[in-house]
Amino acid sequence: SSLSAIEQALAVKADNDDVRDVRARLERLEVLVAHTDARQTDALETLREEVESKRRELAEQHSAMISRNAADIAKLKGEHSTFLQRLTKAESELQATGKALEQVRDGMLS
Repeated sequence: SSLSAIEQALAVKADNDDVRDVRARLERLEVLVAHTDARQTDALETLREEVESKRRELAEQHSAMISRNAADIAKLKGEHSTFLQRLTKAESELQATGKALEQVRDGMLS
């Protein structure tokens, strides 16, 4: 009977040792998961800040390019208008020259 009690006590002690080992492992695992989660959260926040900074930088660059393009378009419109005026004037002068030439020919033939 005392041998069976000793065996039973040793079995209970072994079970208790196993439970303590499992608890210790579980606690270490919980600490590891918490540290990993904190590192991932920090890394994600850093990445978010980098992406947001780059997005802002690109938005500013694009805005500046759009402004320059708008100014260039306005300049081109002005130049186009000037060229149209000059072309219209040249066409009028060419017509007037043609008429004058016709009159000179008519005068020479008469």
